[in-house]
Amino acid sequence: MTSPLTVSLGTSPWGKYEVPGVVAPFDTLEKVMPLIDTFCSRGRKHIDTARIYGYGTAEELLAAAEEKHSGLTVSTNIFPARTTPLDPRYEPYNLNEHDLKLGLERSLAALKAGKVETFFIYDPDRNVPLEKTLATLDKLYKEGRFTRWGLIRHPAWLVARIQELCSVNKWVKPTVYQGIYNPFVRGVEAETIPCIRHHGMSFEAAQPLGSGILGGRYRKNFLDSEHPKGGRFDPSHLIGMHLRHRYWHDPIFDALEMIEQAAAKHGMTARECAIRWAHHHSAIKPELGDRLILGAADAQQLAEVLDFVEAGPLPEGVAKAVEASWQKATIALRDGLHTVERMTKAPPMRCIQKLSVGSAAFKPALYYQIFVPCDIVALVLQSVGGAMSSQSNGSSQAGVNIGLAGLSFQVLTLLVFIGLGVQYAFRFRADAKLGKVTMSGFNSRSKWVFGMVSLATVLIFIRCVYRIYELSDGYQGAALHDEGLFIGLESM
Repeated sequence: MTSPLTVSLGTSPWGKYEVPGVVAPFDTLEKVMPLIDTFCSRGRKHIDTARIYGYGTAEELLAAAEEKHSGLTVSTNIFPARTTPLDPRYEPYNLNEHDLKLGLERSLAALKAGKVETFFIYDPDRNVPLEKTLATLDKLYKEGRFTRWGLIRHPAWLVARIQELCSVNKWVKPTVYQGIYNPFVRGVEAETIPCIRHHGMSFEAAQPLGSGILGGRYRKNFLDSEHPKGGRFDPSHLIGMHLRHRYWHDPIFDALEMIEQAAAKHGMTARECAIRWAHHHSAIKPELGDRLILGAADAQQLAEVLDFVEAGPLPEGVAKAVEASWQKATIALRDGLHTVERMTKAPPMRCIQKLSVGSAAFKPALYYQIFVPCDIVALVLQSVGGAMSSQSNGSSQAGVNIGLAGLSFQVLTLLVFIGLGVQYAFRFRADAKLGKVTMSGFNSRSKWVFGMVSLATVLIFIRCVYRIYELSDGYQGAALHDEGLFIGLESM
């Protein structure tokens, strides 16, 4: 018997994604039809898609599928990629009148439809006055281009502001909010859900299985090389890096283990727990029109997940374990911060993970595993040499030699570090030209960070070279008493 909870079939992996060496899992009608057949056989009819999925080709596949399954309803969204660069292959839109109309018309043309059920705005556009966006949406609604419209990734205060503006100007109001929601990601509970409930909006929960982290496949010690090429958490491409940034943290895996241990006592899996928790124990309210957006690797997995949707509440012990797991997961996710481990990793590692792991000479973790100990050794040698020289009033040649050894070792490691940085820059640029990586992560903020880190590294290198020259004749040498050089270079 069909559950009262409405379910949407998500299509984010559909279409002709361009990951070098990878065949997209759902790039043809023959590949997507088993999913739609299974979905529709359970009395389900709603499909969630987006203009950016498959660079527009997901909507085209859905149009072809609709020819075999009448009665499907569709939601799509527009992403302001011109304001928030993500991938240069995405069609660039603002949320001004021209681009809103153009984006929606392109979606409708790809879907071969005159209207969609829901048209979502994915992300605010701070370069376009909000009133102009809302007025355009009102006009498109009155033209019959969509039945309702909704918001994705808008903070609660902005949702309230939009509702106020629509009310004052008698524009059509948004009636639905879509957000990421699962046992590990529950930030919407604090402000967003109370806000949308106040304004009579329904909620659509995306990523109920944490993009697969709750699927039972992945473990804390999963090696990068074990990820299928182009897979959800493959660090060599944009989507994989994005999802790892959200989910791939030790506290998340610890929380997952808590759920699995409780579930095993009842012959259940974490996947089943996550779906049943969403339906019966979360902030999702079927009676208010809320939806769950589901994805699956194949038709068999989709049928299994739909069975979980239609199952009853969790056993009390399992429900408590899921709730407790959230407390552990918040260590990694609270306020958008991630694990202590991630926060303390060297900046080069974080930069490489953000841009392209594949362009690096070796695994990102090795950068801080190699260079941090090298820095410590260099500083210890310099400290020992300085202490010996201090105790002898500068007459200890051994102290000078040990200090020089520390400085020389630091210069050597800095040279290697700078060389690897230059090599990475050239490889990343070459990979970008070949389409292996995207430059979208290299925005103005990234350029500023890279520029400052590079400048600091070069200045430290110059200072270390100067220190070698300064000590080359000992503490009584002329170089040490050159006031101009000291003022100009010692301050670096």
